Amino acid sequence: MVGLDRTTRALCVSPFHFDGSFATLFPPVAAGGSLVIPPGESQLFRRYFFRTLARERITLTGLSPSYLRLLLASPHLAGLADSALDILPLGGEACPASDIAKLWDAAPRVRLFNQYGPTETTIRGEPLRDHPRGSRPGRGPSRSGSPIRTARSTS
Repeated sequence: MVGLDRTTRALCVSPFHFDGSFATLFPPVAAGGSLVIPPGESQLFRRYFFRTLARERITLTGLSPSYLRLLLASPHLAGLADSALDILPLGGEACPASDIAKLWDAAPRVRLFNQYGPTETTIRGEPLRDHPRGSRPGRGPSRSGSPIRTARSTS
């Protein structure tokens, strides 16, 4: 479904101890890809994020919708279209559809995965590849997906 392999280059913007970073840390390495871990507080600066994305040829990074909103307000956003970024999981909170629309206006080929959903006993239980290319998201928050094949949802 996602297509991670040895050419995957993931940028970890969250601390290691945050469970939301696990999808950025482990799957790319298990697939033989590379993991880029920036120094300390550097990701607080939007220009550094975009510079790292370009310089390191990042193909995957996971963000919270709040961090995405900061990036969407950056004067460097136009560079996203020319980047190698292919996969962008969002999680930790609901993402407004208007932010998804802004992201796709800037970078229409990015594959977006909504990983926000019920998390009382698990994470990543209901991923959704949000809004197929060419469609436009509506108003309101992005929706959750359906349970992964080996799981059952009680939400």
